[in-house]
Formats: sequence, C-alpha cells, structure tokens
Amino acid sequence: MNKKEFIVARVSQESEEGFAYMDPYNGNLSFFSTIENSTRLGSIDEAREIVQGQEALARILKREDTFKILEIETSIKEIENK
Repeated sequence: MNKKEFIVARVSQESEEGFAYMDPYNGNLSFFSTIENSTRLGSIDEAREIVQGQEALARILKREDTFKILEIETSIKEIENK
C-alpha cells in the first residue's frame, strides 16, 4: 500500500518554522513547532487552498511569512518470513 498525505508549513518572518493544525470542531488554523501535531491532508488541492488563504492573510497583516506544502509518502509492503 502506498499513501500520500500533505502538510502545510510556515516559515515566519522571524525564521521560526511551524506546521499547520486545523481544529476539526471549529476550523481554526494554528501553527505548532512539532510536525506530529500537524493536520495531514488527503489532497494537494486542500493544501494549496490553505496556503492561498494564509498568504492572503499574511499580506493583509503585512507579514513576510512563507508557506510550503510538504508531501509525506508512506509505503507498506509485506515481506516473507522464512
């Protein structure tokens, strides 16, 4: 089985890195320093939409943050046990 998931990352104007977490109850988006807390998205299109929204917000707030999409690929294979 091969599986791809996507994570949105932010590098702030202070050069601090964060990974996006979307609260499933209220839709709030937060950034945390650990990738383990990030929301894994099922499609690159979802990730692009989040990046576009965050870039627009950064422009409004006059911040120089940059946003990246990271791809996580998981490969699970059965091996013979001899």
